[in-house]
Amino acid sequence: MTHAWAYLLFIGNWFPHQLSEFGILWTVSIEEQFYLLFPLIFWAVVSFERWRWAIAIVLLLVPYLWRLTFTWVEIGPTPLYYLTLTYVGTFLLGSGAAVLYRRQFTSPSLFLERARHPLVGVALVVMAGTLGYLGRATWWAPYHVGTTLFYGSVSAVLTLILLWVVLNVGARELGWLRSVRSVYFRIRCTWSTFWCTGR
Repeated sequence: MTHAWAYLLFIGNWFPHQLSEFGILWTVSIEEQFYLLFPLIFWAVVSFERWRWAIAIVLLLVPYLWRLTFTWVEIGPTPLYYLTLTYVGTFLLGSGAAVLYRRQFTSPSLFLERARHPLVGVALVVMAGTLGYLGRATWWAPYHVGTTLFYGSVSAVLTLILLWVVLNVGARELGWLRSVRSVYFRIRCTWSTFWCTGR
């Protein structure tokens, strides 16, 4: 079993996943690394309140600079898509969305109230589809400067879609998301994507 130890230590995404029987677990490695590092980041934000925004900005810049390096130099055999630093901004955006969601219960805002509108959800889904179609060639090497913007844009739009969904969790428009057919359809789409792309 190739690289099994790496997946047991949750660092399997730093190895070429095609060489291991556990390759499909690369995403679990990224998630576990986040769960291990998040308490340290949270401690830094709480302990150094004056530097809170500076820490957030640095964490947002790290993945952009990381992705830019792939446009200048090839770093090892593992593609950009599978590496942890690519997703730092994604986790940060998700954390920010969670804060916004919690804040609606203590201090409701006009922005969140307007964000509930069904057309906002439709616009976000159309935007995600458009980004996916236009940027389909930028997921994999050879990388260019547009890759840096593409990864960040997709993360931001998907985060906004999730925020819109949780803000409208009881809405009639989202009934199809809770249906068995919808779940079955999404599972089939996911496995079809993996099967067709070999990723």
